[in-house]
Amino acid sequence: TMLALRSSHTFAILALMAIILQGAAYCGAVAPEELPYKMWKGQTVLMVSAHPDDIEACAGGLIGLLTAQGTKVVYVIATNGDKGCGAAFCANWTSEHLAYQRQMEAWNAAAVFGIPQSQVVLLDFEDGMLTSYPEQQVRQLIVQQIRKWKPYVVMTWYPFPQFSLQPRVWGDLGYHPDHQCAGQRALDATSIDAGTPLIFPGAGPAWHPTEFYMWDFTPSMSHYVDIDTAITKKVASFEQHKTQFPNTTVVNEMIRFYGQQIARLVPGFNGLYAEGFQ
Repeated sequence: TMLALRSSHTFAILALMAIILQGAAYCGAVAPEELPYKMWKGQTVLMVSAHPDDIEACAGGLIGLLTAQGTKVVYVIATNGDKGCGAAFCANWTSEHLAYQRQMEAWNAAAVFGIPQSQVVLLDFEDGMLTSYPEQQVRQLIVQQIRKWKPYVVMTWYPFPQFSLQPRVWGDLGYHPDHQCAGQRALDATSIDAGTPLIFPGAGPAWHPTEFYMWDFTPSMSHYVDIDTAITKKVASFEQHKTQFPNTTVVNEMIRFYGQQIARLVPGFNGLYAEGFQ
């Protein structure tokens, strides 16, 4: 995913803008609860994303906490990222070369958390075109992974645009057609498809996950997690996506910036960094 914040000198201005916008949006919102991730020890959490770098950007802190407590984390990445290049060194690459490199980056990012390559699944749809594929095809492949891994929890993108997330501050976290499509297909696959034996009967024995969450960066989030102890690993994992953000200083500032903005949405939160969910 292209988060679009690439120069470090803009962060002070963006931080002030974000505080003003989020402060106004927070009026009347219900205070979020702490995500019950500690209850998932020994379970499996499956995360469905659109692009190879989405999961670390949205939930890298949580992944660090989960893997540290013995929770198995599985990535299901819908597209191969074959169109997204944010660095000069890959500007002239073919889509095939870029897809290969982004798979390597996804593996390297997961390895920071001790997640093996076998738990990083790329469905290999074309980047930027997820909405153009038959809905049934995408849902079936996600169902196959849910039935294979039997997760207790599924997490994914929010399935509708969140236009309150100003692109100048939040990049494409508020809207990207691949993001919302991945979220909708994952929601359908989790809520109905995977647990119904007669839907995609060739995709394995039915399995119905117990919990479902979406990544959220707005005051509407229902849950949060304190990621202060995991922020260093989150940054290190996202640094592996060098085709997107080759400048490690910018990555460090960007990831911490987003964590700070979400933390400010949690009343009484005493930490520095948080991730939000719904």
